This record gives sequence, structure tokens and C-alpha cells, in this order.
Amino acid sequence: MCPFLNLSVIKNKQITKDAKGNARKCNILLYKQILKAYRHKLHYTEAMIKQLKAQNRKIRLEKAELELNYFLDKNKSPIQVGILYRQFLQYQYEINGWSVKNKTNTYGIYLICQKENNIHLVHCRNWAQSKRIDNDIISQFSKAVTQYKSKNSVNSSNMQGVFYTTTLFTNNARLLANNSEIKIYEQYKMPKKFPIIKAISVLKRYYLPTDKDYDNISINISKGDRYFEKVITAENAGFHR
Repeated sequence: MCPFLNLSVIKNKQITKDAKGNARKCNILLYKQILKAYRHKLHYTEAMIKQLKAQNRKIRLEKAELELNYFLDKNKSPIQVGILYRQFLQYQYEINGWSVKNKTNTYGIYLICQKENNIHLVHCRNWAQSKRIDNDIISQFSKAVTQYKSKNSVNSSNMQGVFYTTTLFTNNARLLANNSEIKIYEQYKMPKKFPIIKAISVLKRYYLPTDKDYDNISINISKGDRYFEKVITAENAGFHR
């Protein structure tokens, strides 16, 4: 029970300024219950109900915006930075019509991206400019790609290992990648902010990167799914959280 809610207000069918103020302090779910109670027991006018709905939406938006901004602005561990870079690459693929599966622990392959008959097995490193990708890392990824092909009986002519990094490869690593048919992208930078909110059309729901199922959600542009950079934009497009 919300500590700010005075049940006597509802029981006595009284409308007070204090009751409205306390209601705003309650969580969103309870606030909806209060709104329902007001509608049926306190006989609010349509204008009052509209005002309460607007207040509820404002609270929801502020909460989601604060959560998203905190996630984007906070200092991140190397692992968290790597995950964010992976999410950026997933965004890049999906807005260009690729279907993407997030496979964090699949033989060093982070993303499995498919468009028609083409498949990209993606590995990535978001590293400082002072560091370099060497032979060992390319060799490990090449073995991962070979292992994945053998386990999944995939036509290798339609599949390619792709390695993205924010830094550079050593000359020997470039040569090994070429010989192993690994496509490499050097200094592939991630912007400070990008459309990271996932919105599923059939559910009319959006997800923040702080949501539990975020990494398991794939965006299909052809089915009306979308990415948004701001919560307010997602809400105005008809999606909810």
C-alpha cells in the first residue's frame, strides 16, 4: 500500500488538493488504481480525468527519461562498454534490414546477422586507440567461425566472419584476417548517443537497455518495429513501456 494514499479520501468521496498531491507520489501502477477509483467513486469530471491521465503520462515519461539518461551517462566498466558497442552494431544491422540474434557466448561470436542468404558472424572490440588487435585474437575468432559452420552445417559461401573494432589491427593481424576470409573494420567508432530504444510494433511497446529482455529483442523494420533515441518520441509514436 502506498504510504501517501489516504483511503478515507476515497471512502468519503472527498476531493482535496492534498489528495491529488499525494497521489502523484505513488508508483505508476497504484496511480492507475487511484485514477480508476476517482473515476467511479469520486465522480470526477472528464476534464479532471484528462488532467490525471496527463499527470500519469508525465510521471511515466520522466521516470523513463531519467533511467535512460543515467544508463547513457554513467561511468561504465570495460564489459559494459563492450556490451553497448555490441548493441550499437545490432542497431546498425537491423536498421539496414538484417535480422540479428544476440549470441554472447557462442564461440566468441557476439551477433549472428542474416539478410536473405547472407550471414555475418560478428565479433567486436571497443578498445582504446593505444591498443591493437593482434594475431591471437584474429586466430581465435577464425576458429570460432569455423567451429560454428561445422556445428550448424551452413553453406560457407554465404557466411562470413566480420570483426569490428574502435582501434587498429596490427599488420600481421590484417594479413591473417585476409587469409582467413575475415572481414575487418578498423576505427569503427560508436557515437556518444544513438537510437537505442527498441520498439515492437505488434506489442506497441518500447524497451530501454536497462530492461531485462532488451538484448533478446530483435527489431524487424519491415514489420514496423523501430528504434528511437528519446522516450518522448517513442511515446508520441504510440508505444508504451
